[in-house]
Amino acid sequence: MVRTCPQCGGASFEEDPARADVVCTTCGEVLEESGIVSEVQFAERAGGHDIIGTYVPRDRAMPSGVPGITGLTKVESREVTYQKGRSEIMKIASQLRINQNCSDTAFNFYKMCVSRNFTRGRTRKIVVAACLYMTCRIENTPHLLLDFSDATEVNVYELGRTLNLLTRFLNIHLPMTDPCLYVLRFAIMLEFGDKQKQVVTLATRIVQRMKQDWMATGRRPTGLCGAALLLSARANGFVRSISDVVKVVHISDTVIRKRLDEFASTPSGGLTVEDFQNVELEACEDPPAFQESRRKTREAKRKQEEIEAQNLVKGIAPVQKEIESALKEKFKRSKTAMEVTGSLGLDEIPEMQGEAASILRSDVIDTVYDIAEEDCFDDEATSSRYILGPTAESLGITKPDDTFEAPTTGEEEILNDNDFGDISDGEIESYILSETEAKFKSEKKRIATKKESVRAASYQDAMKHVIKEKNLSSKINYKVLAELE
Repeated sequence: MVRTCPQCGGASFEEDPARADVVCTTCGEVLEESGIVSEVQFAERAGGHDIIGTYVPRDRAMPSGVPGITGLTKVESREVTYQKGRSEIMKIASQLRINQNCSDTAFNFYKMCVSRNFTRGRTRKIVVAACLYMTCRIENTPHLLLDFSDATEVNVYELGRTLNLLTRFLNIHLPMTDPCLYVLRFAIMLEFGDKQKQVVTLATRIVQRMKQDWMATGRRPTGLCGAALLLSARANGFVRSISDVVKVVHISDTVIRKRLDEFASTPSGGLTVEDFQNVELEACEDPPAFQESRRKTREAKRKQEEIEAQNLVKGIAPVQKEIESALKEKFKRSKTAMEVTGSLGLDEIPEMQGEAASILRSDVIDTVYDIAEEDCFDDEATSSRYILGPTAESLGITKPDDTFEAPTTGEEEILNDNDFGDISDGEIESYILSETEAKFKSEKKRIATKKESVRAASYQDAMKHVIKEKNLSSKINYKVLAELE
């Protein structure tokens, strides 16, 4: 089949190997331009050998002619998108000093985003920054997401949200960030001078120990690096405050203090600098979040036990009263109670039989219980004396007053017996009974006087005197009892 020109239908063409194009000699239409060949050819010229054609990279779009318009070329829109994305990647990479290998990998990620329509509805700058950061995470370079936020002037939270969507969209699992990558970078910014190597070495060892104790899982690497650099700087004699470290690592001082407290609670935190550098502890601590959860569980359990104990104490009091009442009723029917009430001689009185006798016996037993309770628990002061023994105040021993001065050694002449100027008020008050002590003393004296005044010839007279004094029952006619005697 004869090749013809689409414009004039001529069959005469001129091929130029140097320019790699084909031109129609009849109308001048350029039929082919920048033809691509798989091999490299050279042509001999007056000045030497020259390469035939030009080098075309793989990612460069091939321009094609527009039918009907001579010399006008067109490029596909996707190729234009690729070129703009690559220029944006190179711009950010030059600002953050990212190598060419990472830039090429990021560009491949960007082309995957474009081919799968991930760039629709999103700005090119955010997608490019997410691709670059994802590449840096894979290649383990010391770059933070905050660095890309500063370079692109995009909110770091929006950039992180786009990164999460991109990793799920491309099904890429990013590796965990190693905090040791950022130690040298932050150490250079803190300016440790000649001891920078020692500071970085110790800080890296501290970070590694934190990773073994589960302090790095789920935490930002900047917080761990800041705490490790602060400890290492002070161990090497540098005065660096928390505020100085905060300005470098760009994290709050509260986070750094919390990391320091968590490291201090581990066994490694109790070692000296020399022991920490030479001793490698085999045991690892539980994660701080797990320890905090167990502490809260123990605290909640302890509070629950306290509440249950209080409820149990409240429930014991009624049961104790019921048990005492039951024991009291059982004692009334016992032989001992019958012997106590039998001394009254009620069996010899015909009128005091049956119900009257049982009522009287019950009142007598109740009176005995009441007298015992009154003697043992008269008031708070007396009860404390019976249960806990005598107090220091009841024995006249009180805390001496601060103004009381000890007597000086040597003989002193007593000028007036009624002169109490050398005795302090505190010492005088220690000699005077308190209101509770005076009440207790008067009560004991009244009971002793009452016991001395009652003289009974027999047990019957004593019991009758108690019944009459206490007025135990209104059903007993005491005058009849007197006539029966």
